[in-house]
Amino acid sequence: MVKGIEKRSLADLRIICFPELSFAEDFVSEIKKYNGIITIGGSFYKDNFNICPVIINGEYHPVYKINPSYLEQEVEPGKGMKSGKDIKIFMTKDKKFKFGVLVCLDYLVERFRLYQHQSNGKGVNFIFNPSYNRDTERFQKTADTDCLNYHVDIIQTNAKEYGGTCIIGVEDRDFIRRRLVEGGYRRDDGITYKLCEAKGEMTIIAELNLNGVERPKSLGATPRIKIIGRYIYDKADWQYL
Repeated sequence: MVKGIEKRSLADLRIICFPELSFAEDFVSEIKKYNGIITIGGSFYKDNFNICPVIINGEYHPVYKINPSYLEQEVEPGKGMKSGKDIKIFMTKDKKFKFGVLVCLDYLVERFRLYQHQSNGKGVNFIFNPSYNRDTERFQKTADTDCLNYHVDIIQTNAKEYGGTCIIGVEDRDFIRRRLVEGGYRRDDGITYKLCEAKGEMTIIAELNLNGVERPKSLGATPRIKIIGRYIYDKADWQYL
């Protein structure tokens, strides 16, 4: 299923992504008041569906989680998560920016449905993965490989207690090691293309250029990522890091 996004300059796109099960249905009506923004609301439960609300310029598009976690499995008839079926692809009208939303385990199981036909431009170039999961290394290693093999950028958001909220995308390795690792924007943990990772309860505001890494780099080449700000929730308020 394809949903159109108003054609805008890609530099003007504003996207907010929350972790899985961090949203309430009541928030949807509030977020719908805002135009010029895409909100990926993590998810909430309704009628036994795990629903991730995608709100674009005031329009609400529900994304239903397909694969239940261990704790969401049915233990008796009707007592468990109901599974969705559709994979939605959202895109600008010029088709330069195309993204999918895969909730938690759906990323590990369903992502190849989004990568299909990638070579002829029918796939996606961005995946949002709202999660509530403790196995962050498994998810990050998979995303690390996918971003290189399928030319896709991946944002994974996760619950504070498990960590792992991060931006993964191909970037110059020297830049990652010398600026991002040494600058403390991410850990030196073997995930090659991790660009930035949250610490504790953190909000990351970043710009990510959709153009690939230049090889060889021109004299005017610039990094793909620009960190606008990082904010830590401390003592009942958000503090700039």
